[in-house]
Amino acid sequence: MVFEVIDSISLASGEANEDRYGHCGGLMAWVIDGATDVLETPLIGSGTDAAWFAEAVHRTISTAALMPPEHLDDFPARICETVAAAFDRAITRQPAGRHEYPSATTMIIRANGDRVDYVAVGDCALIAQADGNTHTVGLGGAEAGDRSTAKVVVSLQEQNATASHDEVKALIWPKIRKRRAKINLPDGYGALSITPPPPKFVATGSLDVTPGDHILIASDGLTRLSELYQRYKPNELIDAAITRGLEAIVRELREIEIADASCKSHPRVKATDDATGILLKII
Repeated sequence: MVFEVIDSISLASGEANEDRYGHCGGLMAWVIDGATDVLETPLIGSGTDAAWFAEAVHRTISTAALMPPEHLDDFPARICETVAAAFDRAITRQPAGRHEYPSATTMIIRANGDRVDYVAVGDCALIAQADGNTHTVGLGGAEAGDRSTAKVVVSLQEQNATASHDEVKALIWPKIRKRRAKINLPDGYGALSITPPPPKFVATGSLDVTPGDHILIASDGLTRLSELYQRYKPNELIDAAITRGLEAIVRELREIEIADASCKSHPRVKATDDATGILLKII
């Protein structure tokens, strides 16, 4: 079996879209979410490092998808190796520290007979309607909706009651840089970067599928509708994507965010985020 693309969207939250998505031959599909820069001077020298990195990852996956890899468990490490070499050729200066390493999260799926295999690093997600049930990968964890960061935002809002969201965001930025310094370290967190993620941060698995089943893969900017704003449960989110289309639900997402531009009702660092998704049907 293979899949067909029913719908797709990638809506930027600012001047640069730091998400990417792609698919190839009904056999592979992927979503990439570049991590927002936390440095003052870009390493690449043009645009944002996050956008450059997401595009480099996208091109690497696109090339590999022409001959889909037999094994996905080591695919993230091979992506990182290729992109790291391109990064070395592109930079205008060396990173000042690990916190400046460009990075991205991803969800990659591959059709494999009567199964769909997946590999994920970070918080991109998969929602599948298969065998009459809803299956999720990358949703509902301890950090759903970026809970630990949201708690810090609430604390800073309470301590600085008259501060604007941009002022609160400036206060939290050093904490984000400190966390970034632990990228792909055993006591830190995993992401695609110029160093590979330790195996414990790479999620792999497979789902049994039959013709007519649907799969939605998305960046966390889109799954905010479920994880942060709790407008939809995962099964309702994929139902809405199928029946109303991704453009409609992303429009609804932006309406929620515009109504809460101060980030008080739904504490978060970024008032809006790039939102990307691909809806697929097994055929």
